[in-house]
Amino acid sequence: MLAEQVFPVPMEQSDLGQRPQSHSIWDHILLGLIVLTAAYGLAMVAAGALVGDQLFDRLGFGPANGGLRGESQRSYVRFIFGVLGSVIVGWMTLLGFVTTGPFQRREPWSWFALLSSVVVWFLLDTGMSLVLGWKTHALFNVPFALALATPILALRPQFHVYQSGLGPLASGRSSIKSTR
Repeated sequence: MLAEQVFPVPMEQSDLGQRPQSHSIWDHILLGLIVLTAAYGLAMVAAGALVGDQLFDRLGFGPANGGLRGESQRSYVRFIFGVLGSVIVGWMTLLGFVTTGPFQRREPWSWFALLSSVVVWFLLDTGMSLVLGWKTHALFNVPFALALATPILALRPQFHVYQSGLGPLASGRSSIKSTR
């Protein structure tokens, strides 16, 4: 796995759990969405003004060129796109490592981690968008959240998540033993 090659952790094979014999189409879809989202975030960093003008304006959110007065305002918007893009790339990098390691080994905590990450992002981003009056942006979040959540939810039966509570999170157990 990519994560194990970059960050090797001494573990016994029994600590790793069962490796899936083949990956589901949902695994490939999820990883593809993560890569596309990271590329989108990178585009925001590298060409924030272009992404803002060509994508956000056409989708109906973000200030149109006429709404920005002066280079300092345009520079600030590019700065915000750069910061947002950086956060997106960082989030997708983490999701990518979890997806290609523990998630593919079907470790229950990884399922909760990926789903929680998407749900928390969706609730905060969409809620803030609605409070500030950016309904179009809130609507934009719905298909994106569904795209990320669908493969995660489709794979849930393969994780043998405990029937009560939050599985290993509620019981304090982890699928990886400490190396100490």
